[in-house]
Amino acid sequence: MRGPLPQVLGSARREEPGRPVKDVCYLCGRSDPDTKDHVPPKTILPKGIRRMTLPAHRACNNEFSADEEYFRDVVGPPALDYPDGSDVFWASRRAWQRPQGRRRLRMILRGAKPVELRSKTGLYVGRGIQIAPDMARIVRVAGKVGRGVIFEDTGTVVASENIVCARVPAAAVQSERDAAGEDGRRFWDLMAFEQAYHTNFSPSVACRRVYRILASAPILRCEVNMVLVVYAEAFLMGAEIEIPDPRPGLLMVAVESEGTSRGG
Repeated sequence: MRGPLPQVLGSARREEPGRPVKDVCYLCGRSDPDTKDHVPPKTILPKGIRRMTLPAHRACNNEFSADEEYFRDVVGPPALDYPDGSDVFWASRRAWQRPQGRRRLRMILRGAKPVELRSKTGLYVGRGIQIAPDMARIVRVAGKVGRGVIFEDTGTVVASENIVCARVPAAAVQSERDAAGEDGRRFWDLMAFEQAYHTNFSPSVACRRVYRILASAPILRCEVNMVLVVYAEAFLMGAEIEIPDPRPGLLMVAVESEGTSRGG
């Protein structure tokens, strides 16, 4: 079994910024939500785990249903290597026994290639397959989680086109950080800040984010930097948001002109 969230992300303490009560759909921003959505989706977490519950329109939420099942089918098999991943693994296996699940599995395996499996020392240990999943669908679900977390923290609705999301294998997070250029180093430096919020949804599913102040007047404008880890996958996200009515106590980072930073 693999261990919990990579330590490169920083402290695993749980911060609860608290969600402002807003009677709007967190996905579209319109009023009169008629359902609640779980963030992250229940399909990718162990049974009995408490999740964020956010207001949404049923129609908005249903737009992601097929992609969330596809996401689970991709992250499910590797999740068995993690101490909290067996529920997700077996949920994927059960789904593949149904007609719609079999169609998704055939779609996932369509571009699969045979590969040799080797140990860290290079010893041959067998053969396997390498899949090429539809990353647009995978990133779309991760971005939805990121949008939900931002809404939970700040009450701000983020449109899907306003959040940037890139997938990196979780095992490559350390090397990604080591190889980062100047902009990348700033991202990882922010992840290590004391003002970062860190939420463990389960031992191997977690989200760390920082709100960096870009302007404080006339409306508070922030850059959001975020890492979401879901078992063997990691997603690096960024967005710019406006917070017209920031709640007291929201932790932010203000970057000084010399490049140094302080808490806000």
